[in-house]
Amino acid sequence: MRSLKILIHSLIFSAVALLFNSCGKDIKKEIVFNAGTVDTIYFNYSNGGHITVPTKMDSVTYDFIFDTGAHTTLFDTEIPIEKIGNNVSSFFDYNEDKRAAKKVWPEKIKIGNIAFLNFKDSKQSDLSIDGILGNNMLRELCWAIDFKNSSIYVTKDINDLKLQLEEGLPFTLIGNNVYVDALIGKDSIPLLIDTGDPSAAIRVNNRYLEEENKSKMVKWEYYREPINIYNETKPVVEDSSYETILPLKLGDRVYDDELVKFVNYRKYAGVGLGFLAQFEQVIFDYPN
Repeated sequence: MRSLKILIHSLIFSAVALLFNSCGKDIKKEIVFNAGTVDTIYFNYSNGGHITVPTKMDSVTYDFIFDTGAHTTLFDTEIPIEKIGNNVSSFFDYNEDKRAAKKVWPEKIKIGNIAFLNFKDSKQSDLSIDGILGNNMLRELCWAIDFKNSSIYVTKDINDLKLQLEEGLPFTLIGNNVYVDALIGKDSIPLLIDTGDPSAAIRVNNRYLEEENKSKMVKWEYYREPINIYNETKPVVEDSSYETILPLKLGDRVYDDELVKFVNYRKYAGVGLGFLAQFEQVIFDYPN
């Protein structure tokens, strides 16, 4: 009888252990590319000049900002997601303000004919927009933004685009964001390539600016309004910037007469759509 009890207890323990292990197993993330070799996604400009792409979840289509400056994909709290974490974490936005968010585990996100399955490293926050498509997903594929035709071509291999391409500009992912080595004036600075920034100026942190150079620049006093993708009411911030014209060097190319704005609230230098949209196409070849 005692041996039977031990056997029963052993079987129960084994069953519980098996159940625990199966629940704790990571569900493998996967990309289902049903678009042949290249898919075409048409984008719009909205919310103050951001690029937005149609993003489908559970047969509902939302508008997500296409943001190479976002380390992860972010969903508004109004979007129903089955699996949401209990713990509240924080992240820093464009203005380096701290934001609250929860981890979410969306089972399927569809962009064009491409499905992203089980990309669990995403977050949910209280937004005034539907969401932001960030680098936890973007970094899996190659994306060619065609500003002339308001299209984004997506592929697994850049060679499938069949374009006459020159040598690309190497980039690194810092905090999962896209940075290139740049020379702004005489300073070598990591430059964030940020499709989520609709502004025209190159924005650089004031720490790169020596006091003696400030007298040569135009100083602006202004009120910086809260970034408008978050669903909140915050007071405007009194701020200042020093603005000037400097050359920008990327790789072996020099772009003269770029507007550079030295500000207090950026950790790194960044360039947005105002610079990128002067080209017909900008390609982010993450796999290579």
